[in-house]
Amino acid sequence: MYKKLTMLFVCVGMLSSVTLAAYANENVKEDASTKETETIQTNTDEQTENLDKITEEGTLETPYDMSEVESPNPSLDNFELIAENEATALYLENDTLAFKVLNKETNYIWSSTIDNIEEENLNDTWQSFARSAVSITSVNGNNKEQTEYILDEKTQVDVTKTDKGFSAVITFPSSIQVTLKVEIENSSFSVVIPEESIKETDEARLKNLSLYPFLGATKQQEISGYQFIPDGSGALLRFDDDTARMDYPYRARFYGEDSGIVKSKALTDEEAAHNLSLPVYGYVHGVNQNGLFTIVESGAPYSEIVAQKAGLSTEFNWLTTEYIFRSEYRQPTSRSGAQAIDSIQDKRNQFDIKLHFELLKEDSASYVGMAKMYQKYLLEHNILKEDKKETPPVRLEFLGGEKEEGLFWDSYITMTPIMDVYDHVQSLKEKGLSEAMLVYRGWYDGGATGSLPSKFPIDSHLGKKDEVIEVKDQLGQLGFDLHFQTDYTRAYHRPTKIENNEFIEQINANTLMFNQEEGTPYSYLLPQGAHDLLEKDKDEYEKYGMTNLALKNTPQALFSSYNKGNRHSRDENMLETIELIEDMKKNTADDLALYEPNSYLWQLMDSYLDIPMDNSNYIYMTDNVPFIQIVLKGYVDYYAPFSNFVPNQNEHLLKMVEYGAYPSFYLTTEDPYKLIETESNNLYTSEFENWEASVLNQYKEIKKVAEATEKATIVNREIVEEGLIKVTYSNDTVIQVNYQEEAAETAHGTVDGKSFTITKGGV
Repeated sequence: MYKKLTMLFVCVGMLSSVTLAAYANENVKEDASTKETETIQTNTDEQTENLDKITEEGTLETPYDMSEVESPNPSLDNFELIAENEATALYLENDTLAFKVLNKETNYIWSSTIDNIEEENLNDTWQSFARSAVSITSVNGNNKEQTEYILDEKTQVDVTKTDKGFSAVITFPSSIQVTLKVEIENSSFSVVIPEESIKETDEARLKNLSLYPFLGATKQQEISGYQFIPDGSGALLRFDDDTARMDYPYRARFYGEDSGIVKSKALTDEEAAHNLSLPVYGYVHGVNQNGLFTIVESGAPYSEIVAQKAGLSTEFNWLTTEYIFRSEYRQPTSRSGAQAIDSIQDKRNQFDIKLHFELLKEDSASYVGMAKMYQKYLLEHNILKEDKKETPPVRLEFLGGEKEEGLFWDSYITMTPIMDVYDHVQSLKEKGLSEAMLVYRGWYDGGATGSLPSKFPIDSHLGKKDEVIEVKDQLGQLGFDLHFQTDYTRAYHRPTKIENNEFIEQINANTLMFNQEEGTPYSYLLPQGAHDLLEKDKDEYEKYGMTNLALKNTPQALFSSYNKGNRHSRDENMLETIELIEDMKKNTADDLALYEPNSYLWQLMDSYLDIPMDNSNYIYMTDNVPFIQIVLKGYVDYYAPFSNFVPNQNEHLLKMVEYGAYPSFYLTTEDPYKLIETESNNLYTSEFENWEASVLNQYKEIKKVAEATEKATIVNREIVEEGLIKVTYSNDTVIQVNYQEEAAETAHGTVDGKSFTITKGGV
């Protein structure tokens, strides 16, 4: 209780400046070429006194080192030309299976190894790891681990040349065997290990595999450039930054940790705060000179990114993916669970490893080029669609109600009855809000966390079925569509309608439970059981006229499950989730919004909710970049997390302008103080009357950007100078955002401090 009240008082103090924010100043200027430029002034005394942490620390993005670079590992000694085409040539070192790829257009060589590595400050183990195409960790019958490399004396390698590269059968001393295939195709190449090629023995079972870990590695600050990882919106690790020491490797799994596996140790601060929602990463060697972009086409659910900066364990910056074939877990040996032993997953995860690498050059050799390349890839694979659905440039989410647990019985806290939603929207409409994406959450019987996954009927404290239909129709007449939030993953208690075997069991036979130390515990539904529940809910959605849905938790939850007689891998549960949401979109929802969806669901979303606006902010991450936003812009509209949860409204608005994101607000009729003893106690500022002016102001500013960039894609993002960002769109519109306090003079006119400009059609 004390912790909750302390948090509340801190947040109320923060709110005093937030709610005073104003954005109304506006000027229109014309440049010498008579192209229209709108300048929005957003700097106020209240806001500049409360600068974001990034500004206070002076860590605004600075321009890149554009000096010309040469390949750090260009030597072809002991390498044989094995395949080539008009764009690329592939060279192989037979002993280690190291390779080098020559980009013929730029004459730049990408290397999987380090030249003259014996002269580097690396011990034998690091040399073996860096030089080996494949390294594995295996376990014997007693679960004792051993690591093996291609360079081990007893490892056997049988290489066969193919039309486009080579294939190699690798037999390690433990008798584990894999087949590695490397081939070039135009200006790209692929690295593959087929699942069917993996052979094990009773005494040697494959646990982990590393594949070309030093492909693209650089030494210290010898060349300029950076590593790109898809942490949050996107993160860069510049080679030339030595101000931030890395104390631990960056290590994070694609699509988040597997909740079906109990980890042998507690989560540490070094684990990513954001999911890696898309399976890509890359290198830039010299900005706008040379780039290598990687797409994990197969194996992503079982792989993790590992990144190290020079100075941690070696003098090299390196970035790779590692593959998890078996996981460790804690197996209880007593009924209470107080005693447990370390165990290893018995059945191997079965998947192909397939990496697709694109060689980037000139203007494409940047994270922007990588994003455009991935955008093209998604279009070719029908994951992004050309027929973009237009959505309103602001999201308003209203909390219906919440459950408060009591000693003898629970209470219901009414926050926003359904009729209030109409009243609030009508008030905004009268003041100039002509469109908004509306989401009604916590409408379930029992409140936001009272009965999930059961939902119907709507809680009687909020209204009746006829009132829901009436409000939806009335809002429609005003031009507003109402979405109803739903969830087919979280279960806050065991409803009688749900069988126990429909909740996921972990590998140690325990039912997965979250939030057990504080608050209301919840579990996850199996995707198969969730689909059954959707079938039961379809008629209810239809009766209530709930034709627009906003799906939470399910789009970002990916886990294996070990229910007796019903085991499913991450891959299998991923396919089940895709089928579930396909069914929802085809047969239930006319419009479907997804919260923080993993990329394998992007083809099913009409809009993206709570898009990450930053990365995990580890000290060694030098740049926060809008990679996801660049990929999606022009094809899917996306909404930022709630504006009423950020300490500096002005800087948040500027970032939304820069990233092309739409603002969001979490609103209630009642004072959120009423929620202090509920699961929604983190909602500390939401009263509609306090936020109505901010909704109108942010809507007005963002609408100008939305109209200027409608259906256009982002083609470039430049750091003009420290704190000054220029974003160019495919329709030649230029957005300039100035995070500095002082005005900046640019080719597109003056950008006042803490402000932005829109130049329609360019200069």
